[in-house]
Amino acid sequence: MRCLAINKSYLPIRIATGQDAICKVYAGNAKALTIDKNGNYLEHDWDEWFKLSNSDNWDLEQKFFSCSNGRVAIPRVIIYVKYDKIPKTTLRLSRKAIYARDNNTCYICGKQFGENSLTLDHIIPVSRGGKNSWENLITCCQKCNWDKGNQLLSEWGKKPKFAAFKPHYSNIQRLKLHDREFEEWKFFGV
Repeated sequence: MRCLAINKSYLPIRIATGQDAICKVYAGNAKALTIDKNGNYLEHDWDEWFKLSNSDNWDLEQKFFSCSNGRVAIPRVIIYVKYDKIPKTTLRLSRKAIYARDNNTCYICGKQFGENSLTLDHIIPVSRGGKNSWENLITCCQKCNWDKGNQLLSEWGKKPKFAAFKPHYSNIQRLKLHDREFEEWKFFGV
């Protein structure tokens, strides 16, 4: 189970594991954060969180870790108590990131597809010295990629619908590449 970690300015900074989140709260480096029915943020230190964890006020989807003297709810959001920076991040080159950059759209035919119908195409084929880079990888549907083979678009007589580029994502946009696990995350733009 994952947990959204935010800084003390309420900006999302990373997705943490449930175990890491509980350890941060236990050590006093973070507080568990819940949102009440009126949209108010409630911060809980370890003692409060442990008591709350052993109450019956949880929805059926809540996950827990068992311990010798009770259980501990895995927080859905934690807030760091001292950390107010925004980490400098670069978006890791991945299939999912390229599909997101290109909006699941084939650069040859311009149609949008589900991820299962897409491939990655090397604009300059690997067989011709093309590299795995933001500027050389682009979203392509299976049919267009098969028809193109290892040709350059100019050799095939086609023009691209858009160009490949290295994105400059903000931290929030980077976190949006994760599937939202909980409704609470939407309050922080994820």
